[in-house]
Amino acid sequence: MRRLKTMIMTMMTVLCIGCASLPNQQATIGMPDSTAILEELSFRASIEMYMIDNQYDIERMLATVKLQLPESVRQSTAQNRKEIDCLAKNIYWEASNEPVRGKQAVAQVTVNRTEDGRFADDICGVVYERDRVKVKGKTKTICQFSWTCMKVKNKTPKSNDEWETAVAIAQRFVLDGSGLPELEEALFYHADYVRPRWARQMVKIEKIGAHIFYREKVKPVEKTVYMASNT
Repeated sequence: MRRLKTMIMTMMTVLCIGCASLPNQQATIGMPDSTAILEELSFRASIEMYMIDNQYDIERMLATVKLQLPESVRQSTAQNRKEIDCLAKNIYWEASNEPVRGKQAVAQVTVNRTEDGRFADDICGVVYERDRVKVKGKTKTICQFSWTCMKVKNKTPKSNDEWETAVAIAQRFVLDGSGLPELEEALFYHADYVRPRWARQMVKIEKIGAHIFYREKVKPVEKTVYMASNT
């Protein structure tokens, strides 16, 4: 029994405890063929993903020798799992037809908003954020990402390959802090077939695929006057 406990504690150390101190070596765990263009997860992030995918099995195994995961690890794993899912859904529904860089750009805008006080401070809050505004005397609900106001929000993604790509990108943003430095100031974008009024208040950064990305001018604008993508 003592030997089994030692083995399990060693496994916990390797899998999870002290992950923050592990070097960012490269690993290929969970790398789908359709995302080969993406950078591989770091060794630390790969361990965190293993924890996300296998948490319940690990907890059951620990319970057999009267051990349990630290609460901080359980909370961190649950939060990572939730944020990866929210970000992957936003990437998929906003940019499933976009190139990989276009998908990454949507992820970048989503993450950027968590660092801006006008938006929610977590990824899921940003994705599902809604505002109530008055338009021509009537109160209207505006979804920051239009798909969250549509019936698709509870549907299973239609393309497995595109969904796997979205998940892979989300994993890299959430666990590895990946991003597009050239879009670190981008908070807004829209489809290239619309011309929203709010874009006049912005500075265009770049067009990627069918989306045009913007940063603000010196004076911040009210976030309630637009929908993120207008798609």
